[in-house]
Amino acid sequence: MKIYVPNESENKKVISFLNKVFHKPFPRLIPSLYGKGKNTMKYHFAVEKDGVLRGAVCAYPEAIIINGIAINGIAIGMVATDKKTRGQGIMSAMLNHCFKEYQDSYEISMLTGRRHRYEHFGYYPAGANYLYDISDMSIKKWDKGNPYTIVKAKTEEDFEAVNKLSQGCPLRVERPLANESDVLRNWFSNLYLVKKDGVTVGYASGKFFVHHELECMYIDKGESIDYIQAVKAYKDIKRIKLLKVQVLPSEKVFKEAMSLCSEECTMVAHDKYKVFSYKKLLEKLVAISLVEFADLNYNGVVEIVGRERLKINVGNGAYHIEETTEAPSLIISEKDMIAQLFGLDECFIKGLHKVSLRHSDFI
Repeated sequence: MKIYVPNESENKKVISFLNKVFHKPFPRLIPSLYGKGKNTMKYHFAVEKDGVLRGAVCAYPEAIIINGIAINGIAIGMVATDKKTRGQGIMSAMLNHCFKEYQDSYEISMLTGRRHRYEHFGYYPAGANYLYDISDMSIKKWDKGNPYTIVKAKTEEDFEAVNKLSQGCPLRVERPLANESDVLRNWFSNLYLVKKDGVTVGYASGKFFVHHELECMYIDKGESIDYIQAVKAYKDIKRIKLLKVQVLPSEKVFKEAMSLCSEECTMVAHDKYKVFSYKKLLEKLVAISLVEFADLNYNGVVEIVGRERLKINVGNGAYHIEETTEAPSLIISEKDMIAQLFGLDECFIKGLHKVSLRHSDFI
């Protein structure tokens, strides 16, 4: 078995392999990686067995920016193995090779695959999608007298306006602007601009191929939560059954959304995360919380079962985290640790900035 980074001359071969395994047209599905003229094989590993391509995986660097501080992430996707050779350890070999290559340079890995077997590799679901029911009554209620208008993005200027907004989002994926436009033009997603007095103040993307969901992605600072209701009321999206709010700029706005925007709200875990270094990751999450002037407080030794044992001292605007052999004051499973850092669980570090990391559906 040979694992290697394919060269650009193998671009068509690898894409054809992915298309065949997933029964999807990847050049249209993910144009930022596989579209015409894209040479992105350097972000892939391929597996050959007996001289034949039998597996491929994409490992794409994506920094998560939270209030200006970067969490260095590697996004794992398109994990593909040939049907004829499944059960022969090809997937394990590919993923373990990825981890070995990236664990010293990145704090976290993100994976959007839905299969439970990824927990075998240390990936655990976390974060939250907020699914709001939309009734005819709520649509009629907001159909008139709202200061916001909704228009479908069509021109280069529209995409540039969204790019500009996304750079100011407190929680965002770091991408080159050219790639961001590719993502927004995804073939099964419709992008809407939210305007107030002719100025773009927010945006929403709609996915209409499964559940007719609308995904509100960003609200500019100072804007009212009312714009979500305006989106709900938009006459062209009355077919939508769910409003999925995934990235909101502050806890205050989230609470407003909960109280104003929904008849019912369901919170579900999304995406899977694998931590390469809890020490590095905790240092960054605490630093983010200090930027937010959160009331942080913790002093103890935490053992993550099967991973690190960390001595953590946080308080009075300062922190110190180091690996230790001292007896633990808290023992926690890795799955619960990830849930506390990225999910809805209360964290043992009081006041820690709670983030629902959002790995994009489309790299």
